[in-house]
Amino acid sequence: TAMIDSIGDDMVGRHILDDFEKYNVNTEAIQVERGAKSGVATILVKQSTGERAVFFERSTATEPEFLDTHKQLIGSAYILHINGRHRQLMRSAMAVAKEVGTIISLDGGAQRYDEDMKPITEASHIVIVARDYAEKYTGTTNLKEACRIIHERGSCIAGVTDGANGSYFVWPDGTFYRCEPFTQSTVVDTTGAGDSFHGAFLANLVYTINHMKGQDTTSTTKHDRASIHAVELLKACAHSDLEKAAIFASAVASLNTQGIGG
Repeated sequence: TAMIDSIGDDMVGRHILDDFEKYNVNTEAIQVERGAKSGVATILVKQSTGERAVFFERSTATEPEFLDTHKQLIGSAYILHINGRHRQLMRSAMAVAKEVGTIISLDGGAQRYDEDMKPITEASHIVIVARDYAEKYTGTTNLKEACRIIHERGSCIAGVTDGANGSYFVWPDGTFYRCEPFTQSTVVDTTGAGDSFHGAFLANLVYTINHMKGQDTTSTTKHDRASIHAVELLKACAHSDLEKAAIFASAVASLNTQGIGG
């Protein structure tokens, strides 16, 4: 896993790098700007429900530039995961991903949709979005129908998450799947539950694709780029494997609510 972003060289920025490295995340594509401040989020959590309010102080670092390093990372990856930030860089990254066959995955968060995101959403292979994003993008409050519209507009996998109500999916062949939530008797903090859902879903999916690629007789050498055939392998994933990824993601997101912090 690698991260592409820009941060300041302040105490917060150093903590961000240290935390990524703690979890073995490649940080070579994170651009550190001297004298800039890194973004900071202050989160207030309602003790009785785990609901939260987020106050975000934006980074003063300039937008990250798209570099050859990024091209190499994308070319060696199964999945490029985006969330709508750094639009110019994101479009460049998506163009490379399309060229080399890397899967594009979009996390469409609540309050993140605008008309500029429409073509980006349509160009992504995996589109898993929050209810608010889905309703604004599709124009319907019926989440099953929203999934179908997202799928019809171009995604291989369409998903809508609805917090404690579970999630909805349409698989590459058009099959609908409803993933039940994992309920908890108490919720400490919902911060990061959505991010955990996405990370767990993609991690499980990569495991499946990696296994499928190992059985793929069309690969000529062990040094082939990881992204080769990734999109086609995604389309060929069995329903059972996709359902396992959704269930795993739901479980991880539920566990994430049991402690303070994302």
